[in-house]
Amino acid sequence: MTKDAAEGKLDFILILSPSVAIIDAWMPVLYELREKQPQCKIGVLIPDDSTLKEIDPSNYLIQNLKKYVCAWYKCISQKNKLSYAPVDSRTRASGRHQTLTERSAISFRPRTKYTLDDIASPTCSFLYDINELKNKNVRGTYEQARERRWYSIPHGSDLRNRTRQAEKYKLDSDAALKGICFLPAQQETKTYSDRYGVHKGNMVVSGIPKHDPFWLKSCAQKTNPAQNHGRYCLVISRNSSSSYFPLHEKIRVLTIIKHVASENGLKVVVKRHPKEDPDDGFSAVFGRGNGRVAFTQENYLPLAQNASVVFSFFSSVALDLICINVPVIEPINFSQCVDTPKLWRDDQGLPISQYQYYGFVIKATTKEQVNRWLEKIEHNRAEVGINLRNRYLSVYKDPTNSPQLIAQKILSDRDYFVRNCV
Repeated sequence: MTKDAAEGKLDFILILSPSVAIIDAWMPVLYELREKQPQCKIGVLIPDDSTLKEIDPSNYLIQNLKKYVCAWYKCISQKNKLSYAPVDSRTRASGRHQTLTERSAISFRPRTKYTLDDIASPTCSFLYDINELKNKNVRGTYEQARERRWYSIPHGSDLRNRTRQAEKYKLDSDAALKGICFLPAQQETKTYSDRYGVHKGNMVVSGIPKHDPFWLKSCAQKTNPAQNHGRYCLVISRNSSSSYFPLHEKIRVLTIIKHVASENGLKVVVKRHPKEDPDDGFSAVFGRGNGRVAFTQENYLPLAQNASVVFSFFSSVALDLICINVPVIEPINFSQCVDTPKLWRDDQGLPISQYQYYGFVIKATTKEQVNRWLEKIEHNRAEVGINLRNRYLSVYKDPTNSPQLIAQKILSDRDYFVRNCV
């Protein structure tokens, strides 16, 4: 395929992995890049079918991303060779393409394939999460473009400061020099060094860009008013996992939430994780067609601000809500999950989440505990939120102006690379 066949060469390519949720991490930086370089062309690369199936026209992340990008591609792996097929984000999927779901916002044209050089300009840079090098197609794209610049913002935050041998995925020294990892907190530098071999000079502690107060205020102003759910509690859900969130524990937690909501005259509104099974324990607790539970794709920020109480299931969204002074209850009891390395340990050596360990969330694992905290939040929500916010700032860099600083660092690094290496 000649370069003239492609619809325009890209200056930046955003890799959607591990899920469409990575859009949230990069969105404020994409905005700043377009503000500073209005003519730059930004494309999207979808590495696998699981992420392709998440593309939903009602998802606010997809709606927002379309404002900044001009082309969508999907990795095609055949005989250990990667090519890139264009994806049309304007129409629904055709029924003949079995890899897509009925609700998908895109139609896939797999007969047209390009090489990476066909779609990327000579100075094209990649925007991704370095933790996703474990994804075969992300790694394959990296191997094809190792001479280009790669900029990483993590989808989540890992403060463990330890790396299992199985997690090590070190880059060679030359590749490690061709990019920058933007980190939320200083204590994550050791993890990036141990796990990926990233040099100190290639790490910038920037805070979490989507937590910039000006960006959060802008999002609140641009977001359509939340649907009128009446009085409700919000559940930031996630899929069950045999290692750290077994289905029986999810059902136990949902049952507590159901009873607390019923006793306090609240509806239950659920924001599912992008990869969550639609019926992952919900029908077992709420039945089918129950008007007291609703599932939504709305932006969770205004939803959380208007909720009587918010529950999260081992989710980094809790950190987002801290930054708008919304307290979050994490009701999961991890004490039986003794074999998973994802979890931390409390003073008694029992497994807990990172969010419980640092006090970013309120740990309340029984109905009685949840009701006590619900009363405290109702009477003094601001004070509870400020206490959680102070704990956040004791660990993470203040995110004020983080999107501008990251965008400027990317552009200056890229310009230096172009002048001296291309």
